[in-house]
Amino acid sequence: DESGLSWAEVESVALASLARKGELLILKRRGRGPMGFQIQVLDPILLDVGLNRVHGNNRVRMGVEINDAGQPVAYWLQSAKSGELPEAYSVVGRHVRVPAGDVIHKFMVEEPGQLRGIPWLTVGARRLWLTHDFEESAAVASSNAAKRQGFFVSPNGDAPPGFADTIV
Repeated sequence: DESGLSWAEVESVALASLARKGELLILKRRGRGPMGFQIQVLDPILLDVGLNRVHGNNRVRMGVEINDAGQPVAYWLQSAKSGELPEAYSVVGRHVRVPAGDVIHKFMVEEPGQLRGIPWLTVGARRLWLTHDFEESAAVASSNAAKRQGFFVSPNGDAPPGFADTIV
């Protein structure tokens, strides 16, 4: 990694990114460093989730360009946030198009055709919200039930037979 992270630190950053952002994005940097290869951990927010368009014969969905088979062809990074990327990549408007062969994009696949990852806490947060909503609804229903009252009276106004015997 260009920031000089150790491998253990790269693994830690990768795991944190998977948990917090739901995905991991790594740029392969060939010809760099003492071994001729480096990786650059990128923030997945660089993939423009709002970018949906057609590019040539391919479709771009949530910043991921896919072919007709649904396989990633390229990744579209927001150029204003991406910092220094190799000049070989093409710039299209406010995006940098990076070939899929230069990117490692990992996430937990939960359904067929999924292109992006989902933060791990999303499921728990949704359940917490549903629990909160249920508790609020139960409180409102209980309050409404407590406000409803009714009285049973006999035609002449006397207490029903045996009823007054139980009142102390």
